Amino acid sequence: MLLATRVEALLALAEDKTAAVRQLQQSENARAMLLGRAGIDARHGKVTSFIETLPDAGRKAWARYLELAATAQAMNQRNGTFIRDQLRASQQAMAILLANSGPNLYDASGMSSARPSGRLFGRA
Repeated sequence: MLLATRVEALLALAEDKTAAVRQLQQSENARAMLLGRAGIDARHGKVTSFIETLPDAGRKAWARYLELAATAQAMNQRNGTFIRDQLRASQQAMAILLANSGPNLYDASGMSSARPSGRLFGRA
């Protein structure tokens, strides 16, 4: 989608991403609260110690969660780099176009008008 530069689709995707991030934050808050109620410190090292006490299925689920989080982070980093590069290229193109556009011409009322290019027809 980023390569196709479909702006409308990107805007919808950004809205979906914002909603997902909001939901993820709510889940993180709930997780921290539940761990706190159970007397477990929610900091990374403490959670890791707790995870090690879980049955095999719980440890596998946590490992899968960490894999997915790392994948999401890598994808987000790639997308951010791509968007930054595209923005830079667009800004450079606009700078070139604006630099080569020449002076603006205005009519008697102060409105900008198109510059005549070449010969005017109907005149000798």
